[in-house]
Amino acid sequence: MLRRGWSDAATWGTWSIGNDAAMEFYLDSAELSTQGYRLELNTRVYVNPAHPQQDVETFFNERSIGRQNLRHPKRTQTLSYLIPADAIKAGLNRLSFKLNTPASPKSLGLGQDSRRLGIGLHTLKILKNE
Repeated sequence: MLRRGWSDAATWGTWSIGNDAAMEFYLDSAELSTQGYRLELNTRVYVNPAHPQQDVETFFNERSIGRQNLRHPKRTQTLSYLIPADAIKAGLNRLSFKLNTPASPKSLGLGQDSRRLGIGLHTLKILKNE
């Protein structure tokens, strides 16, 4: 599923690295809904006193479905987005993120990790609207 912009998996999930991250998955035509969908992401956010905010825009099949300004001190957040029915298609679908403010712990003097972290994905759900 993870295509680009992701770090190696950890026990809790995986961090986005850099300004762009994307994943792809297939959907069978029998799973399509005319009522639309809801995307729920349980995330970690790379924020701290030295780096107090993270700006994230989320796209589904290249369509913007939301923008979040995530702020310190809340490091774990559940993000929820509505996905219009016509944004999901049978076959290959793409979920992507643009991060305007990724930062590395090393650049902030907080360790040796030089990865430019943004959001970390713990769980992801796509639910049909009923």
